[in-house]
Amino acid sequence: MQQKLLRKAGLLGVVATALGFFIAGCVDEPTPPVAPPVTSSVRFVHAVVGAPAVDIWVDSLKVYSNVSYSQNTPYKTDVKSGNRFIRLVPAGSDTASAVFRQLVSIRSFTKMTAVFVGDVTDMGLLLTQERFTYSNETKKLADTAQVKLINTYLVGSPVKMVKDAVTGPTVIGAVNAFAPSSYTNVLGGAYKFYVVTAADEEVKEVNITLTGKTRYTFILVGDLASPQVLTLEDDKD
Repeated sequence: MQQKLLRKAGLLGVVATALGFFIAGCVDEPTPPVAPPVTSSVRFVHAVVGAPAVDIWVDSLKVYSNVSYSQNTPYKTDVKSGNRFIRLVPAGSDTASAVFRQLVSIRSFTKMTAVFVGDVTDMGLLLTQERFTYSNETKKLADTAQVKLINTYLVGSPVKMVKDAVTGPTVIGAVNAFAPSSYTNVLGGAYKFYVVTAADEEVKEVNITLTGKTRYTFILVGDLASPQVLTLEDDKD
């Protein structure tokens, strides 16, 4: 009798244990959250002298089509951060016809401007940073704007930006060829700026009204025969 009771007790223990495992196996495990990809915002500028309209590819994705010389794109807000493969392709062609290829590093949570520079025989890419997307710095500017100058002038010499006259006060000091300046604070209002050489020779005049709490990027493009200054308003968020 005692042995039967022991056998029953043992059997019940095995059943209870198995049932416990079965119940535990039926409990829904929490699904770990999947972090969204880390991205940045990037806009592109076609400043390659003599080049036709192009399509712009990031990795295996065509992000903009038919971008002509001296045009810029809006910010593309979902460019994955990290190393990205950038290609320029003649508009309407496939990637096998790419005329420019470069692996670049995109910094996380940042607004950037990618300027395609040079001419059809020698292209390059100048990547500059506006600011972190979570920054609220523009809210502190009040009636003040900020301006920056990028020098892609094919003459290859430093330039600066002055105001009022070719020999007027300096707004942005010497910016080397294929390089950006830092931002400079300027009160909002109407201005006549001049981009000039180190010898105070006029390259291009710029007339603009600056709005407070706004950042602007000026890009000197072209060659000695046809210089232009592109004016871009940087994203405000």
